[in-house]
Parts: sequence; C-alpha cells; structure tokens
Amino acid sequence: MREVGVDLVISGGDYAEKNGPMVPPRFFREVVFPNLRRQVEEAHRLGVKFIKHSDGNLNPLLPDLAEIVDGLHSLDPTSGMDIGATKSKYGDKLILIGNVAVDNLCRKTTTEVVQETKDCLKQAAPGGGYILSSSNSWYVDAKLDNCLAMVETARKYGRYPIQLP
Repeated sequence: MREVGVDLVISGGDYAEKNGPMVPPRFFREVVFPNLRRQVEEAHRLGVKFIKHSDGNLNPLLPDLAEIVDGLHSLDPTSGMDIGATKSKYGDKLILIGNVAVDNLCRKTTTEVVQETKDCLKQAAPGGGYILSSSNSWYVDAKLDNCLAMVETARKYGRYPIQLP
C-alpha cells in the first residue's frame, strides 16, 4: 500500500460496545495489544500512520491505545466518548476522528446537526490532529440533508485557523 502512496491505515474491528470493552481490559493488555503493537510497528516501518477504528466506549482502553496507535476513529458520543475530554487528555498523542453522532444524522433536525458539528470542531480541532467525521458509517435512515449539513458546516468552519462564532 505504501508503494501506491497510502498515508495511513485504518484497522477495523470493534473493541467495545456502548457499555465499554467487549472483554476485560486485562485481556486487551495481555493478548490484543501486543499484536496491535506489531501491526503498528510494521506500518511505521513503512512510513504509514495507523488509525484504530472501534465503536463503543473505549474510555477504559484509552491510556493503552494512546501509547500504541496514531489515532482513533469513531469516537461515538452516544457511547460516552466525549471529544473534548479525549482531546484534552490525548490530543497531543492521537489523531481523533469522528464524534458527530450517526444516530443524530437520522433523528435530529438539520439545525441540531449543524450545532453538533460546530461543537465537535470547537472542542477537537484547535491545535490540529482532528478529522471531522460521523461516529460511524452513514446508514440508510440517515437524512441526506443532515449529512450534507455536516459536510457543509465542516467546509465553512473547519479550516485552520479554526474560528467559530
């Protein structure tokens, strides 16, 4: 992949669900993270950043992940992933991607989605290291107007230096 100009790899596979990790953090430390470290080391050897995707509440795993991977996607606020708190604690170590709740793209008004998008930018973009995204893939119930509002809001306010009203 590096030979064709790939800058980063996003590794799929969820580690958590809404209530937290799917297995005890000890299992991640003993079994999963040593293997993840090898994957990240190989990506780095090739000059590629390594982003870990996972839905769910990753808070119990964040200290470990911040020492292993370059970034995290999807940072779902409906699972307790507070983008401001994550940025404050790990923003100097991790590229953060996500946090516009995909559920809100389905259920909320366009005005509410615009505000949520601005809030994400305001909390996570200053200082760099943030990529605005929904908290997961847009699914069939997502309102096109809301998805477009998120994108247009990002285009309008997501340029550096970040200046939000």
